[in-house]
Amino acid sequence: MFLSGGFVNIGKVTVFYLRYNALAVSIVSYIYKRHPGEFKIGIIADDTHEYISSKEHNHLDNGNSIGLLFKAIQELSARVEKLENSNLNYR
Repeated sequence: MFLSGGFVNIGKVTVFYLRYNALAVSIVSYIYKRHPGEFKIGIIADDTHEYISSKEHNHLDNGNSIGLLFKAIQELSARVEKLENSNLNYR
């Protein structure tokens, strides 16, 4: 799938392709101390790279998190394609 025109590079400086392994992010479950009945699933900002959290590691950067989700999909798609191609050799 291609998006018309790609991304707009106006206003961006130092654009580079992410080499970070998007699948290495730890997903955890937790319960807030102040809300003992609320079960949550997510990422702990303290434990993540600043690509996902702020530089202070005190909250998640939603924009970067969405970009990381796209990266994870790309990585998984590449794995699936490789497996599909290797299975063709066994038929």
